[in-house]
Amino acid sequence: MKILLIGASGLIGSKLLEQMLLDSEIKCIVLFVRKPISIDHPKIEQHIINFESINDYSKYFNGEALVCALGTTRSKTPNKFEYRKIDLGYTLDAAKLAKENGVNQIHLISSMGAHPKSKVFYSALKGEIESLILGLKFDITLIYRPSILIGDRSESRPFEKLSQKLNWFYDPLLLGGLKKYRSIRADVVATKIISEIKKNIKRVIIFDSSKIKQL
Repeated sequence: MKILLIGASGLIGSKLLEQMLLDSEIKCIVLFVRKPISIDHPKIEQHIINFESINDYSKYFNGEALVCALGTTRSKTPNKFEYRKIDLGYTLDAAKLAKENGVNQIHLISSMGAHPKSKVFYSALKGEIESLILGLKFDITLIYRPSILIGDRSESRPFEKLSQKLNWFYDPLLLGGLKKYRSIRADVVATKIISEIKKNIKRVIIFDSSKIKQL
């Protein structure tokens, strides 16, 4: 399989790359990055691109599946317009190119609580991205809404770090319908995505954290 990946430097994206490099069924991983990733491997086809001119790289958007793990943070991108352009604009542009080139699977990493009408900027933005991706009508559209992610990030996220330290206490208290709010390891999310890519079944599904854990 040939997998396209945007957001390989992020927490889930880096775990996806690690696992895909070890997977014998995946023969090529096409990375679209703003800064080069220092991993030398025969499976990797790396394109350092300007997302503002993404159409210039359209010929490289071909393969079996596109995984969208791109995202920024308010500390890195405090301007909401710029934040929206990266999270929504770049993701949607990449998805459109993949669709035009015949890619039939898209896997979008969203977030718990995503809803276009949310009063929370982040949740509303993620919900809007989901709606726009669904509107492209890929044969296979899978959306993942993980809760608090467990794993080491390169950038500082104080709230997430605090939640990681407390997850041992509050996770067991979240029962029944609240299980989807339990923390989840980034490598578990990555494993789920790769597993679903391989199924190659025409469908549209949104996975919350509890369903992501059902490997």
